[in-house]
Amino acid sequence: MCRQKWVAVRSIGVVAALLAASVAPAFARPPKFTSTDTNVALCPAKEPGAPRRCSPQAGFNVIETKSDMSDFRLVVREETGFQIFLEPSNCPSARFEAPLIWRRFDDEPFAVIQAVKCSDPGALNSKGKPASARTVVVVRGLAGFEDLKQELEASKHRNAVKEASDIADRYLKSVWPKIESARVAAAEAAKQNESKDKENDVASRTDEPAKVVPAADKRKR
Repeated sequence: MCRQKWVAVRSIGVVAALLAASVAPAFARPPKFTSTDTNVALCPAKEPGAPRRCSPQAGFNVIETKSDMSDFRLVVREETGFQIFLEPSNCPSARFEAPLIWRRFDDEPFAVIQAVKCSDPGALNSKGKPASARTVVVVRGLAGFEDLKQELEASKHRNAVKEASDIADRYLKSVWPKIESARVAAAEAAKQNESKDKENDVASRTDEPAKVVPAADKRKR
């Protein structure tokens, strides 16, 4: 899929697309989903203790900061102000040890998947001992797909990362046809507006008064 189509899709947005199209066409061909990952632990920091900043993926940067109490990891697109935090809800202390996974459609990222170790330093188990950390797999939609938000408790799934990928894929399949319909409608509207502008320009030129040539100028000719 060309970059221009994805730019158009993200500018339309999911909500607008759902409102704009009630009848959705099917995929023109079977969708191709893939994943890549970024090992944030290998991304550079300007100095020890400073935030890590990874090379951009399709305009998205990954930034991570660490403290004694918790880690913070977010995905940003600074040119548009987009940002999402990857800490799960109900996670007093988050530790990011797993790579960040980019879920892609036609090689363009539309979601990220992140396994996070969550703990509560003050929590105790049934035996009165400090509670063990639990792993939560977070799914977040990127720009244009922000409605995609899911969190999976790893202990309740045989393969939480695979299930997270399936959730992301099902989400895109459900909204993409309507987004595509809205994109086509927007392109057609833009074409019609351009045609009207040209017609108005021709009409304005036709309505211009004819230039009167003075009699002296006529004699010279």
